[in-house]
Amino acid sequence: MTIAQGPRLKAAQNIVSQFSANGNPKPGKSAAATQTAAAGLQKSPAGWPISRNDLVTQLNRRLQGKDLPRQVGTSYCGPAAFLYCLLEDRPDLYVSYAISLWLKGEYDFRGKAGIVEVDSSIGTRTALTEARKAQPGRALISDLDWMTMASLSASTRPVGWVFGHPKPDDQLGSVTYPDVVKAWFAAVGGSLRGDTMGQGIMKSPVSANLGLLKHWVNSWIVLQIDSSLLSGGGTNTFRKRHWVVVNPHRRPLIQAGEGGKVVPLEDALKSASRPGVADMQNWRTSLYLVSWGNENSALHTPKLGHLHGRLYGAFAFARFR
Repeated sequence: MTIAQGPRLKAAQNIVSQFSANGNPKPGKSAAATQTAAAGLQKSPAGWPISRNDLVTQLNRRLQGKDLPRQVGTSYCGPAAFLYCLLEDRPDLYVSYAISLWLKGEYDFRGKAGIVEVDSSIGTRTALTEARKAQPGRALISDLDWMTMASLSASTRPVGWVFGHPKPDDQLGSVTYPDVVKAWFAAVGGSLRGDTMGQGIMKSPVSANLGLLKHWVNSWIVLQIDSSLLSGGGTNTFRKRHWVVVNPHRRPLIQAGEGGKVVPLEDALKSASRPGVADMQNWRTSLYLVSWGNENSALHTPKLGHLHGRLYGAFAFARFR
């Protein structure tokens, strides 16, 4: 991951440094008192199990580009996609969000186009610890990602009261709906530039979705796909819906036939309807997606035809500034 060097990154680093420094007890006390104070400052006032120092370590790895938001075995692909974009463009907001949750258990994203209020329950704050005790050998989502993803999902799902507090094994209760994604981006200033999603119920045409790539230079292109687009396995089903982001650092390209010219994918789609243009199904494409903590997830079959029947829709959101 490449976070742009600049004032946003510097501000984020300063926020984490100050948060870390606040974990050091004031001098002048006895050794025993200092030790007790230090232990207390390491604990989350809101009740999250992660210590201050561990949170600082995880946040710094994110700011250094060594780690990405990763939902692991949860169904939080929607929050993972949004938080990837937030970390990339507004690392200062990303760390402020995580730290506020750790300190107070709540945070508000406030933009001109909307507000998203994020809160956490006692059940949410203890669910990961309970899962670790129940399944000690299982690799689970990180504390940072659970705190930021589970809280965001539970606070904004349309019928959250039906499902109670989230757990790492949740499926249906953790589904992210298209209108929720739009609300998240709007609250951070990501105005909507294109939408082929609608309610995200039915599949939509490849050309319409990839047509949004014309905004790639200055926008986030967020797709809802069938996971077989990446894995290539099984039959398309509602339960295999998956939110991904088009890699912002590698422009999607396509090669017009064997030995043909390599051009931006959206340019090729413009000419697809012209007389004399060959069948594009076997044209090779380099469409890399951010998925499962990997910025360079490639299509299982890197051909344009593999996209057919595997896209539910897409959004183009202005980059966060």
